Amino acid sequence: PTASPAAPPPLRRAWQSSTLLVGASEQREASAPPASLGRVHARLAELLLAGGTPTQTEGEADVFSAAYHLVCAAAAGEPRALRDLRSMLRGLTGDELLPGVQLAPLCTEEEQSAAAAACAALGPLLASAGDAAALRDFAEAERAKGELASAEEWLRGAVEAVRAGGAFGDAVLHSCLKRLSEVQLERGEAAEAAATLAAAAEAARDAGAFKLGMKWDMEATAMEE
Repeated sequence: PTASPAAPPPLRRAWQSSTLLVGASEQREASAPPASLGRVHARLAELLLAGGTPTQTEGEADVFSAAYHLVCAAAAGEPRALRDLRSMLRGLTGDELLPGVQLAPLCTEEEQSAAAAACAALGPLLASAGDAAALRDFAEAERAKGELASAEEWLRGAVEAVRAGGAFGDAVLHSCLKRLSEVQLERGEAAEAAATLAAAAEAARDAGAFKLGMKWDMEATAMEE
């Protein structure tokens, strides 16, 4: 990765570490690592990036080692590490544990294939960690297959995750509720869809999307008539 403002050397083959995640969800079913292990690796990643370990020159980032501990934390199911790694594999910078760090461009087919496999492996890990965006992605996949009951379950999980204090807040809550109302309407559950859409309208207003909230309120009222 590269980082700012410390700007350490780019880690050209960091994608190799991300392959540790491939199959990690299946391994965790057999013997899930304790949550404390993920938190320890996450803290080490933060310290190494800030130059805060006893073996470092104060303030001098060790991005190579920080990236290693980020992947270890992600493999242990640490939500912040999973979200940062997902962002980095998508070409963005980290935001929570490794802010400003991103992968160097993946130039070869091998690198791109490894990154894609690792990104796919993140889905189940993120969902099991209660990540609302991952739960919503699973819901959309089920909805596309016509599995509406399953899609509704995934969306309910996403709503619960956000309400329980997920990382996305009201901006994602109103989106999840809106999609849930759509699935309920497709299933013929008009009354439930109207109530869910009204809740989505309230969440939209809480997020500052007042016009959207008014629009959904009118749509919910129309459903009830």
